[in-house]
Amino acid sequence: MPPRAARARRRLARAVGALAATLAAGASAATPLRAQPNLAPVRGGGPTAREPAAAARTRALVDSTWAAYARGDRPGTVARAERALEELPSSHRNARFAASVAAGRALADMGDAAAALPHLERALALDTLRDAARGWALAYVGKVRYALGDPERAREALAGVAALRPTTRLAATVATDWRLFGFDTTYARWISLRTPHLRLRVSPTAPILDRAAFADVRERAAMQIAAALGDTSVVSAPKPIDMFIWDTETEAHAAGLTRVHFARPTVGLTHMTWDQTVGHELAHVIAYRAVRPVVATLLVTEGVAVYFDGSTQDRVGEAAAALSGLGTTQVDVRALWADWDRLPPGVAYPVAGAVIDALARGGDLAQLRALLRVQTLAEARRIYGPALDAWLDLLEQQIAARAAALLSPQTPDARP
Repeated sequence: MPPRAARARRRLARAVGALAATLAAGASAATPLRAQPNLAPVRGGGPTAREPAAAARTRALVDSTWAAYARGDRPGTVARAERALEELPSSHRNARFAASVAAGRALADMGDAAAALPHLERALALDTLRDAARGWALAYVGKVRYALGDPERAREALAGVAALRPTTRLAATVATDWRLFGFDTTYARWISLRTPHLRLRVSPTAPILDRAAFADVRERAAMQIAAALGDTSVVSAPKPIDMFIWDTETEAHAAGLTRVHFARPTVGLTHMTWDQTVGHELAHVIAYRAVRPVVATLLVTEGVAVYFDGSTQDRVGEAAAALSGLGTTQVDVRALWADWDRLPPGVAYPVAGAVIDALARGGDLAQLRALLRVQTLAEARRIYGPALDAWLDLLEQQIAARAAALLSPQTPDARP
């Protein structure tokens, strides 16, 4: 190969690699296309000499799209991507690829798999980049196909990533999804159960005496949670909730899961041990499907899951017991709302459950759904008005009084 051609090919390879790295990293605001202005997409995909202004404009649009994604602004990402796609000439294949992937990933992250899939498939149909950038698009196709109830095509998409020179991060992401979605040989001997709205896969070593009754209890809990949130259809839309039931955390860790007791609401699945509370992880999925949160906070997200976990009706007492275990009686709910880490999880969770219990008792369903959509304290004050702070003050007083009673010394026996 002539030296000049070899140098040109190396420059092109570096440019393509830069784009792949940008997409894989979530696309930094300033670099997606500006870092490789000489990148020539296949079949004449780059700007022509007659289009310098248009090239700069579309490059800026794609840059701003990935900047929004990097900031965590998923709705803004979609809006910018769709605007870019309207303005980008069909010849700008790499730019259209980047915008389409950004829109698809953002919509998938927001739980709208049906809207995400056409964007991702359009990117793959461009038949352009053949490396990790394309691999990320294919990995997301696997996620959204699973979320839409098409596990076989999800498996096919995830398996196809291996041929696209995945980065370490991409390979790890695909391996995790492969395991979480139940494609791993780990589940070959597991027992499958169906209810009208749930699909359960149960470890054969889990000590469940009556698996049908176990599944039925969770079916009824799911429908009760959905009814309380005003929409029973979300239990099985767009697919039934998948529940993977492990014997122990040790078993899950040995199979490659770094943790257990969690939900992935955007794809409608949970992983837990058989002895976890009935409704906690189900509530995560159902609440997410019911309202599609725009802004999430842990106090509200976890508080709703605790509130619906079915373990107790005395949320104030549960919070007081957890607080007394720290040797204290005082809790600042508003501070916890802003900084979840100010209390250990064993205390923060029951306090959050007590907060949601207070709001459910004091307000109505429409207000609770509005809070689940935008979960900030400022939005809560807008939704509930002056009553909110009065409720929170009363809740703090009730928890403190119950915790103080638990910490008070017992009256000594006066007998000799």
